[in-house]
Amino acid sequence: MSQDSENTPSMDEAGIQDLFQSDSQNDFVSAVRLATNRILISLHAEEERLEEILEEIEKNSFYQDFKNSWEDLTPEERTRKWQQQLEHIVQTVYASRPYCLRCGDCCSRVSPSLHPEDLDLLKDGLLRFSDLYTLRKGEPVLNNITATLDNLSEELIKLKEKPENGQCSFYDESEKSCRIYEQRPLQCRTQECWNPQALEKLWSKDKLTRRHLLKDDAELLELLEIHEQRCSTEKLDSAIKKYWETGETSELDSVIDMLSQDVIIRNFFMEKLERSEEELDFLLGRPLAKVVEAYKLKVEKDENGTYHLIHGE
Repeated sequence: MSQDSENTPSMDEAGIQDLFQSDSQNDFVSAVRLATNRILISLHAEEERLEEILEEIEKNSFYQDFKNSWEDLTPEERTRKWQQQLEHIVQTVYASRPYCLRCGDCCSRVSPSLHPEDLDLLKDGLLRFSDLYTLRKGEPVLNNITATLDNLSEELIKLKEKPENGQCSFYDESEKSCRIYEQRPLQCRTQECWNPQALEKLWSKDKLTRRHLLKDDAELLELLEIHEQRCSTEKLDSAIKKYWETGETSELDSVIDMLSQDVIIRNFFMEKLERSEEELDFLLGRPLAKVVEAYKLKVEKDENGTYHLIHGE
């Protein structure tokens, strides 16, 4: 999950997808222009510099080779090479504005993932478990570049976002500032929207996990392992994808069972372990009822307490 994806247009935005169906080199040029303009707007860069930036992009040898071979490429080859072209566009646009405007976009679009270097923020009490949520390995997340679901290859712990707008919970929109700026997480300290390479390097390093924070609580770790087994994101993903492929509703039976198990375990944590509901998004990850929404499904519960999955938006 590349950080570039926050400001990079997906294939179905701004008419880019339609242009990919054309064999005309002119449509390739139009796609580059649309993508460049979209990124300029998202970075609050000077839009009047579009022509200057496009001229810089067009000097690149990859751009020239891509343009010249456009008519001979299959749609699949165009899509693959387009990702490389986007990387160059993003870097060129970022380089045109190498300073912070305090626009708040980086705090408004997504919250940071934590790294082992952020452990002291929890030890010192600046962050609490209730401020965090866990994305478990195997969970589906939206790739904004390809507009497809990608399954996480590793666990992530993130600061919670405001439910009404997705902003980082520590972002003060009225002041356009961070409430913990002087002690903000490593990702926030590293991020420079005009220099994506720094964040890309950080992304390849180890992330903070629940085991880092709960290593001294063997009993709790054992309970988390039980939850992983009964509410496996890998099994969830496999069952739902088979359902969408085959249309067989029986494929969802195991999903319904996992949803029930998830609720039972969450209630056990609150009632028997006296853990607050606010902590559960960290301890157990997001409720499965929330996770399935990424697959365009929605959970409903009837008067008998039975769970049903219906097509969502």
